[in-house]
Amino acid sequence: MRARFLRQAERVFAKRIFGKTIPFDDILVTDLLGLGNEPFTAVSGPSNTPLPFVVPVPRAIFALNMGSQGFENCVAPAVMACYVRELARVWQGAACVERSRQGGHVDYRVGEPWGTYDVDQKASLVEDWVRGGMRSDDPRMAYISAHIRRGNRM
Repeated sequence: MRARFLRQAERVFAKRIFGKTIPFDDILVTDLLGLGNEPFTAVSGPSNTPLPFVVPVPRAIFALNMGSQGFENCVAPAVMACYVRELARVWQGAACVERSRQGGHVDYRVGEPWGTYDVDQKASLVEDWVRGGMRSDDPRMAYISAHIRRGNRM
């Protein structure tokens, strides 16, 4: 496996779309591909290391696994659209990492369907249920029973 940081042309192109909203210094490009020979993005940090190498930095690192063609040039016409898709995943992941640094709590409204909450809202809902004493009469208990305890993520 080969890995490298973003090249200048790749950064310039990405900044036209995402501005300063993603951590360009924390993005690697590899020559790996995922299932079905498709590009995929993985995130790694000091306590979460799903990448096939050790990340010796105390922050999240995003690996755009773009295959050999993307490794050569992510802004080549044949891979540019996949590059943008994977950067959108970095954008989402970076927002989650930032929320985690800020304490992680996200606002939500109790009573909405479980599937309408994002990952952070679900985590905050469960956190609030625990902080409230894990009472069976708490309206959040319905989510705990129907989804958390049954492993129903949707």
